[in-house]
Amino acid sequence: MEDTAEEDAFCITEEEFPPLPITPVKSPAAKKKASGADYHSLSQISVQLANFSRLVNNRSDSIESKIPVLSDKVELVSVDLKAVTEKVTNIEHRIKIVEQPVKLVQRRMDDIESYLRRWNLKLVGVLETPEENTHLETSKICQNVRTKDKDKLVDVIDIALGRSLPER
Repeated sequence: MEDTAEEDAFCITEEEFPPLPITPVKSPAAKKKASGADYHSLSQISVQLANFSRLVNNRSDSIESKIPVLSDKVELVSVDLKAVTEKVTNIEHRIKIVEQPVKLVQRRMDDIESYLRRWNLKLVGVLETPEENTHLETSKICQNVRTKDKDKLVDVIDIALGRSLPER
């Protein structure tokens, strides 16, 4: 029973596969023999081919004549490029030599500025008046903060600068 079910499943009907198209009855057209008109067109083609060949030769001759000139120009550019490359290399070397002392000076300036700022004290939020003695005011503030060394602070503070007030 199982075999018939499988056979029915694989059975193909004519509707699923239509018949092949009918093959032609006539033979294809025969090749034509060359006539006098064809020989005339062949001579025109050979003339056109000769003209084309002459044109290609003329152009290739003109290109060949330009090659030595272009070769000389390329050689000159190559020599100039080598000279420029050498100059750039020399300049890069000189820049490296000059940069070393500049970096050293910058580092030394940073050290000096850092040393100078080490003893600076900036008081923020203190009201200023045009008539005030900034040295005395700074000493008073420092004495209030550091009561232990109250007497020494007046002599320890070298300079006290006040910011100038804007005029109205």
